[in-house]
Amino acid sequence: MAVNGGEQVLHMLGGAGATSYAKNSTLQEKAIHRTKPIVEQSIKEVYNAVSTENLVVADLGCSSSPNTLLVLLEIVEAIDGHCRGLGHEPPEIQYFLNDLPGNDFNTMFQYSAQLDKKLKEVKEIEFLPYYIVAVPGSFYGRLFPSATVHFFHSSYSLMWLSQGILDEAKVNAFNLPTYAPSMEEVTTVVENEGLFHLEQVQILETNWDPIDDSMFNNSASGENVAKWRKCCKVRKGSDRTDY
Repeated sequence: MAVNGGEQVLHMLGGAGATSYAKNSTLQEKAIHRTKPIVEQSIKEVYNAVSTENLVVADLGCSSSPNTLLVLLEIVEAIDGHCRGLGHEPPEIQYFLNDLPGNDFNTMFQYSAQLDKKLKEVKEIEFLPYYIVAVPGSFYGRLFPSATVHFFHSSYSLMWLSQGILDEAKVNAFNLPTYAPSMEEVTTVVENEGLFHLEQVQILETNWDPIDDSMFNNSASGENVAKWRKCCKVRKGSDRTDY
């Protein structure tokens, strides 16, 4: 959205409070779990193709919750098992966390200590050296040198909307038009653009209530949905009171 300072405000609510993205991102976590087989297969194919001692991965739109490091854990587990099966020494992993400059990267690095503990608990995994680096900035511009990243990951990344056609007046009026395209429409746009080759396209259905798929308790489900919607819409540091 073309709003002044959009790169600073269009990010998830940081910290670890009750309304933070970290505490209200279960829906996004479910999506990561459901796409795990795709990530695992893809990272193995990349490793086979590059055969490098230093595997470079970038998460675009990492936000500020443990979910991002959940993806890193999946990659570490997949590479470890794959290399052991091939009899290879596993590579070092350099993991870039990218989001808009206003993102709460400090909280992300606090979660990295939890990842270290998790890997030590998984005794069958040999320790793979990994190095986490923050790369703040919008990917409407260049973020990395040419031919330096082997694998890109992006999931539920609202930062893609940091530029566009909506002006500041409409944002202040909370006039936020949305459109949910079909899979065929998305496929057509990507293919017409010509920058990517689509190998697999799937639709994954999930309940809006990230905690209760059955929705037996309508009141509790409504509260759960409101919490995760709120943490995505709050604009910290804006001229309006957070809501």
